[in-house]
Amino acid sequence: MGTKLVKALNTVVESIAIAFIIAMLCVVCANVVMRYFFRAPITGAAEITQMLMICMTACMAPALMRGQHVWIDLVTSKFNRVASIILDLITIAASAFIYGMISNGLFRQMVKSMAKNKRYSLLKLPEWPFLMIFGVATMVLAISMIIYLVDRMIIYAKGKTPTNEFSGYANEKTMLDELADETTESGEMK
Repeated sequence: MGTKLVKALNTVVESIAIAFIIAMLCVVCANVVMRYFFRAPITGAAEITQMLMICMTACMAPALMRGQHVWIDLVTSKFNRVASIILDLITIAASAFIYGMISNGLFRQMVKSMAKNKRYSLLKLPEWPFLMIFGVATMVLAISMIIYLVDRMIIYAKGKTPTNEFSGYANEKTMLDELADETTESGEMK
């Protein structure tokens, strides 16, 4: 059930990100048409595009969970298994820490922006909601990285080689499902 919930949430987040990409495309195209054919560009088109791009950052965590992130093993493929595992875990842990720090900085900046009532220059929209969206997105990514790290540690502990996907997401069966499969109908362990 947990896997289905994660899949459903990822689908919703990815659909929203696709809508933001389409909106960005429409704003940029409309701005070009208005500028070149009517000599009247859309006021704040660059700011609108930046805001939409910030909103798209929410799709970083689902991309991680689906294994759609860039994974370059050019260097790690030269190491032995133990060194490769250690480097993999350190890299994921460092990434989680860095995204956590970025999220913390964004939330601090959001508070300052609210206190000073900072606004975008052309559209006069407040900055803080977009800082909050980006902060939440990086916080969710940091938490996802920690979950991903634990998942990798479990896979390595079992002596298996992981794929880039989160195993709880990639497989239909969760750990609870596997535990249930190990019990008989009488409720005893096999």
